[in-house]
Amino acid sequence: LSSGFCRAPENYRNSSKCSDEVSFIDMNLQQKESYSSACSVDFPFKDRNDCRRNYSFPCPMGWIPSKKDGFCKAPIGYKSKICKTYSKFKNISDGQKNYYLKFCNIDWPCEGEIRNSLIYTQLLVDYSMGSSMKWDSGPVDSETGLII
Repeated sequence: LSSGFCRAPENYRNSSKCSDEVSFIDMNLQQKESYSSACSVDFPFKDRNDCRRNYSFPCPMGWIPSKKDGFCKAPIGYKSKICKTYSKFKNISDGQKNYYLKFCNIDWPCEGEIRNSLIYTQLLVDYSMGSSMKWDSGPVDSETGLII
């Protein structure tokens, strides 16, 4: 978002003390750590180039797990000429996930990077309930018929 604000993914369950949109620009390290713990979010490592990837997560970073087994939805604004915005990552090898990392602008968390966040591990998107975002076109969920 503009002005230094970040928006939580659509599967984020905020509490009264945690907003869907927040600016971290003026927060120091201690404030970010407190926010991370209180709101069940994590900040990516600053230098991710040489870290060891943790491919055990069901979805790449920023992607949202679907209730449809093994499928993940790309974040808003994701674009790729060769990769889809709704993909199945279950039962693919680490080598295949590494292919996505290199050619699709998709990444997995570094080892130790995700500690507090439920977003990548437990909170699924139920497309049968609809989405807060309305799309005119895009991939269609074969179970619900909704544009995802």
